[in-house]
Amino acid sequence: MIYTFNGGAAWARAAFTVAGRARAPAPTSIFADEAGVLYVGTQDGGAYVCTDTVHLCDGSGGSGKWTPWGLNAASGPDASPRMITAIAESNPPSAPRTFWMATSQGLYRKLPGASAWTKAIGNPGYVYNEVAVDPSCRSRIYTGVGYLDPISRSRRRPGRPGPRYGQHLWPWLVGIQLGAGAASVRTLADALSARPLLPSGHASLTCAPSDRPC
Repeated sequence: MIYTFNGGAAWARAAFTVAGRARAPAPTSIFADEAGVLYVGTQDGGAYVCTDTVHLCDGSGGSGKWTPWGLNAASGPDASPRMITAIAESNPPSAPRTFWMATSQGLYRKLPGASAWTKAIGNPGYVYNEVAVDPSCRSRIYTGVGYLDPISRSRRRPGRPGPRYGQHLWPWLVGIQLGAGAASVRTLADALSARPLLPSGHASLTCAPSDRPC
């Protein structure tokens, strides 16, 4: 892992090692929260967290350790996706917050106080390559759906018309919104059929007061 503490004037390296694994999985995404805690998604290894803001869990004397954070199992509902492409949070610490992970197998979320990750949107045959939380309405989540060879393959390529929606941007932008007490995600764009959320549809994404806590 490469990092800088002075705005890019100088860069350094910190080793990414995982206890119990002779070779750590390759990092594919990284997220740092407002407290300096690091969250890393990997290829074929799930996600890991480091709370050591001094040594960055680099394995030196007195440093912390990277610990499993989610989707680290070999099989079952917590099985590691082929690739974790992005990580986001709904609120800064220490407020209750929902975490999101975009992966090659779908978009996952972890609710405040929960230990388990659940799949919010399934995989339409493409990689979920980004996830972002709207800071003005933190129950509003955006995710990009794209193509990543060889993780995700399709006979349809960027720029070609879809079966029902004509020409569209690549990757597609999908919006979902989660109410504060909702048991399931309300999809504002049909991710399972890869329906694009076009700019003209953005105006319909309203944030009710009851939806603002997250």
